[in-house]
Amino acid sequence: MTQPSTIARSLSKNLIILAAASLSLSACTFQSTDSDAYLAQLSCDAGQPWSVDSETAAQKQTAVVGQISAVFRQPQQLGGVFIQSQVRDDAYPTHTQALFIALDDSQLDDAQLGDTIAASGLLSEYQGGWQLSAQYAITCDSASSANALLHYDLELPLASLDSLDNWIHQPVRVNQPLYIVEHFQLARFGQLALAPSLTSSPTQVAMPGDAARDVMAHNALAKIILDDGSLARNPEHVPYPAPGLSMQNPLRRGDKVQPFTGILVKMGDNYHIHPTQTIHIDTHNPRPGADDIDRRGDTRVVAFNVLNYFNGDGQGGDFPTPRGAENIQEFERQEAKLVATMLALDADVFALMEMENDGYGADSAIATLTAALNQAYSQAGKAGQFSFVDPGVERVGGDAITLGYIYRSDTLATVGDAQYSDDPIFAWGSRPPFAQSFRNRNTDGHFTLIANHFKSKGSCPQDDSLNANQGDGQGCWNALRTESAEQLVSWAENYSYPRILLGDFNAYRMEDPIRAFENAGYTNLAAKFQPHGYSYVFRGDSGSLDHALADSALLAAVQYTDYWSINADEPVAFEYPLADKSAHQQQAWFAPEPYRSSDHDPIWIDLDSNLLPKGTQ
Repeated sequence: MTQPSTIARSLSKNLIILAAASLSLSACTFQSTDSDAYLAQLSCDAGQPWSVDSETAAQKQTAVVGQISAVFRQPQQLGGVFIQSQVRDDAYPTHTQALFIALDDSQLDDAQLGDTIAASGLLSEYQGGWQLSAQYAITCDSASSANALLHYDLELPLASLDSLDNWIHQPVRVNQPLYIVEHFQLARFGQLALAPSLTSSPTQVAMPGDAARDVMAHNALAKIILDDGSLARNPEHVPYPAPGLSMQNPLRRGDKVQPFTGILVKMGDNYHIHPTQTIHIDTHNPRPGADDIDRRGDTRVVAFNVLNYFNGDGQGGDFPTPRGAENIQEFERQEAKLVATMLALDADVFALMEMENDGYGADSAIATLTAALNQAYSQAGKAGQFSFVDPGVERVGGDAITLGYIYRSDTLATVGDAQYSDDPIFAWGSRPPFAQSFRNRNTDGHFTLIANHFKSKGSCPQDDSLNANQGDGQGCWNALRTESAEQLVSWAENYSYPRILLGDFNAYRMEDPIRAFENAGYTNLAAKFQPHGYSYVFRGDSGSLDHALADSALLAAVQYTDYWSINADEPVAFEYPLADKSAHQQQAWFAPEPYRSSDHDPIWIDLDSNLLPKGTQ
């Protein structure tokens, strides 16, 4: 429950809602057009509680008197001050009115917290409340005490989605530690989503339907946006974490934000807080390193969504690409991060999603990535020679992206030809599953991988079909993904060696497609070994879109499975693109390291190939 206070008093349930029927202001119309005469008429008398009908207030000449509760006048900040009325309504002693005063650089340039000012100008709606664009402003009292300001002690989760509407533009205190749950808008708007604990995607932890809707409702009440006191887009300086964001000074989802104070505003349906003090962020989710992915078997399998790896014409030209890099510089940055990730994972075989579907020739994307990985191994002095699987066709499926395998040909050998499903269900949306059998050269243990990339939840159909959003938490195209899963189970029966179905299924753990696999006898390896793990974060909620599902014959050989949490928890600012970044940011936010090499975390599976069948099945 939230607890309001003067320092700590109860908020009346009958308070005026600022953003609705009325806002307290004192409306005055002045006849003089002479600025000195106008200023002379500007009174410091607080008078009665402000009162203006919200339907007629906009663009009305209005005069107000109030005490400054926050100052945002540094470069790129909001450009004004928030004030709080000094008049208390006897019926509501713990509440007062507030608004934002927009000032130009020449007005009240020495204004400070606690000063009492008078201003007049035109009203307009602003961040859930009102803004007065000051034409005239004076300081009435610069000796006022900021201690007289009312504050609201904010506590999450909220009681309801509108429970703070009475405190828009007021000072608030956050007394509980909060955790970063999302940083998608950090580089664009300087914003972080915070919550008292990490939130999960509803269908990651609850069955679709009522249970998932309950989680969704809880998640909405648990979050608030920490803003940066600015409306600047793509600001040069991103303040979080102090003294500024960089690859060497990162923050991650799960890091802890210490209690702070600020001004409450509302943008759309979301409450934001513009802080009035330095924000202190403690590392609570440190970056994982190579020691977090130590081998536990003799054969390592990795599934990795490579975020649209498109190599142009393979000779450094033909950029921008349809889905990937815009130019050769971006491509080189992307490739450096991907190769660093693959080098550290040191897999025997990589099953890759979102590879450019441009064939298997010398200039193809998969040939280029294989060559870059071999070069990196050589330069690092590591043993390993990689090859890619060529299914002997020009393209697999008709989509711009496809699946691929890169494997260590010194530790594994392919068994039989690669195959892909030509079932009509995979003709659009879900990409054709891609299968290849392997054997370990040392132990002769055999296994089959079937890589997948099912239709995403976006680009919803404009009809009322079963593929439309059913409101049960599974998003759009669930029917297509479920049918794809059922057909995949049937098609996989063509392979006699122990099998792993792996890849980006675009379905969370409790959704219909994943349960279809489990009902067919497959074990969700991540759920078994990492029941609280995740590979993706969307709107602050974490879940696993990427899975590895083992049949009963392969399960005994699995030694360990985990996600390498190098991407989903990292700011999107650290991805390879150059757009919307200054020259400084392009350098400070980039390193040829695994962190934010993709938007999905890779999943790795370690096998003991001695426990796999030998020879022909």
